[in-house]
Order: sequence, then structure tokens, then C-alpha cells
Amino acid sequence: MRRGRRATRSEGLRRSGARRFLWRMLMTGGLLAAFLVGGRILLRLLPVSGTDVPAVILEEGTVAITVPAEGIVVRQETVVRAPAPGVVQRLVAEGERVRAGTPVVTLLPEPGAVAAPCSGIVVYQVDGLEGVLVPETVVQSGPGLLSELSVQGPAPTGSGEVSEGTPLFKVVDNLSVGLAVAVPANKAALLHEGEWVSLQVGWEAEPRRARVRIGAQEGEQVLLYLTHLERPDDLVLRRRVRVTLVIREYTGKVVPRSAVDVQDGLQGIWIQQRGQPVFHPVRVIGGNESEVVVETDLPRGTRVFPSPPQASP
Repeated sequence: MRRGRRATRSEGLRRSGARRFLWRMLMTGGLLAAFLVGGRILLRLLPVSGTDVPAVILEEGTVAITVPAEGIVVRQETVVRAPAPGVVQRLVAEGERVRAGTPVVTLLPEPGAVAAPCSGIVVYQVDGLEGVLVPETVVQSGPGLLSELSVQGPAPTGSGEVSEGTPLFKVVDNLSVGLAVAVPANKAALLHEGEWVSLQVGWEAEPRRARVRIGAQEGEQVLLYLTHLERPDDLVLRRRVRVTLVIREYTGKVVPRSAVDVQDGLQGIWIQQRGQPVFHPVRVIGGNESEVVVETDLPRGTRVFPSPPQASP
């Protein structure tokens, strides 16, 4: 009899301990449903949609708002034309910097040497826009100016037989080189007159800086004129270039934009704690269409749901 009672008591204790364990799981898990069947507690995990999606890791980084555009090179350039018919020969290599009065070409039989009228870089090609795309007028224009331009291939100069009035060469003020670009108005609204921005020219590995002047708006486009360009010399031979303009940059802890949710009027993200989703409030500093930088006390390495999880029915 004693042995039977001990066995019954021991079995009861085991059952009681199992129930206490399951009850703790029920109270702390948050996603467990309990059912009482025949005196026994049955537990079922309530699935949460999205929890099977790999979490992203919270890391420090930089998020940029960028605009790809076609830039039109604007510069102050002086075209020198043949004062008489003759045969022209170059005395200075294209791309060479000269001072005012430096002989650039020889025009035979008369008048002989033709000098640079001002200091700058010698260029042996013209495209007909030398008097149109000048810094003084572009900044007052709208983006329609760029769409209306007829940019043709440059005509070579500085060699062979020429007639009177034919362009011989031009001298470019490399310090006046700028870029005119048309950007969406909502992106231009993030900029301020005179601020410095970064831009990536198509063929370059390193970005360069420029200063922004804001032109007129036409429809949903605004003309931006980028002045004080770094490394301007390599643009004196080009008229069109592909660029990527960096409108804004935000540095901090980065999450996907899709991860941001609103609960009870608070912005936040869902993180994984003990395998369960937990809402954590954050402040969104800024970002682009795919990523945002948030202000939060969460440590780096926190696992973040890429989108808010939803309890399945």
C-alpha cells in the first residue's frame, strides 16, 4: 500500500510540475493558446506571419537621397575667329592653359600669329552654344532651357584652310565651369541656396563637391546650377555628362523603410526578443525610398523585422 501511495503521489507531483511549467510558458510566451481537454492542458503556438522572414541586423550606416540626371556643362568661353582667309596651324596643344597674349595659332599668309585674348584653357572645338550657355543667364532660367537646347557634335578648329570669320579656337575660363541639371521639385525643396553638395560624374570613381544655386521651377522640375566645381578642367571639352547628385545624406542606425510601423500614435520598429516580435519606438531622422536612419537606444546587432509582423487568424 505504501509503495502504491508513493507512486501515486510521485506521479501527481510530476503532473503538477508539468502544469506549472506549461502555465509559465502560457503567461510569458504571449503567442500560446491553451485548451482544456479531458482535464489536460493543450498548448498551440499561434503563428505570426512574417516571423519566418529573415531579420535584418541593425547597423550604423549612411542613407543618401540621390537624383540621377543629365548635366549640361556651362562655362565662360571666348571664341577667336579668323580675321582673314588663310591656312591655320596650331602652336599650342588642346587643353593647355595660356595667358592673355600667348600665340595660339598661326594664320598664313596674314596676319601670322593669333594670340589668346584672355587667360584660360585652349580648346579646338565649337558647338554653337558658346554664347548661349553662360553662367550669368543660366541661373535665371528654368529647366525648359535644357530641354530646348540643340546640342550637336563639336566642330573641330585650328587646322587646315579657313575663310574669314571661321572659328580658330576658343579660350575657356576653367574657374567658371558649372553644371546645369533639372531635378524633381520635391527633391530640390530639400536644398538651400548656396549650400555644398556632392555629385558623382559618370566616369569617375570619386565624387566631387559643388555649390548649389536654385533656378526657376517649371511644372514638376527645377533647374539647379552647380558652381565652384572641384576638378573642373576635365569638363572643358564636354557639354553633356551623366551625373548623380546627392541631395541629402543621413548617418546613424539604418533600417528598411518597410520596417517602420505606427502603434498607438508612435513610430517604431519590431525587433526579435527571445524569438518573439516586440514593438520598440524610434524616431525617424530621414531617408530615401528604401532605407531610413532612426534614432534609438537599441544596440547594434539587434535583429529587426523587415516589415511589421501580423498575427495570423
